[in-house]
Amino acid sequence: MPVESATDPIRITAEEAWQAVPASPRARVEPKRRSAGQSTSHLASISVVAGAFGVLLPGLLLGPVAVACGLLALCSPGEVSQPAQRNRAILGVLLGFLDFVAWALLV
Repeated sequence: MPVESATDPIRITAEEAWQAVPASPRARVEPKRRSAGQSTSHLASISVVAGAFGVLLPGLLLGPVAVACGLLALCSPGEVSQPAQRNRAILGVLLGFLDFVAWALLV
């Protein structure tokens, strides 16, 4: 029996086509949900990162970004449902405010 290469076309006879059984519909795949301890607030995380980098880089630019993202996270319903998320958002606001004030005094 000759071995078919990847470029050879697949040939299906009419009888094989009539005997074919349609595939069952795929079961609906639910997206993975994070457990209560794993959920994150992206705005709060951005706030902390911007506040931390504002210490090294110009805080006049990153400080307000950290404050804005932290306040948006605190004000958005459901954004900071866990205490750790809320604390992260508050830390971002404080870091951003301190960055802005420190760089404003240095300049």
